[in-house]
Amino acid sequence: MDDELSLPARIDRHEKFRWQTLRQMEKDFALSGFRLDLTAEPADYEAVVNHLSLWMEGLGMLQHSNLPNLLYHLDLKIDGGNTTETTPYRALAQRILVRCAEKVHLRSRSI
Repeated sequence: MDDELSLPARIDRHEKFRWQTLRQMEKDFALSGFRLDLTAEPADYEAVVNHLSLWMEGLGMLQHSNLPNLLYHLDLKIDGGNTTETTPYRALAQRILVRCAEKVHLRSRSI
């Protein structure tokens, strides 16, 4: 990743993976015209999902004209899955976070 130089000098592999995943999310959103700022780096999975779902809900992301472009960059589809236990925004945030983590993992395996 381009901003790998921004990583703290001493960082464990789990922290590095989290950092790379957050940067991947920012990059994918930017490619679709959205400015997602995760520099505050939420502490854990739940914090990231909560932050992202609230941010997307505030933008009305599910009705946004750039949503198809974002989903294309992420290689995701909105499938109208079971959202009885969560909001549609939370479900989308979870899928985006998992997909970005997959992209980081797959890229690290190809090096």
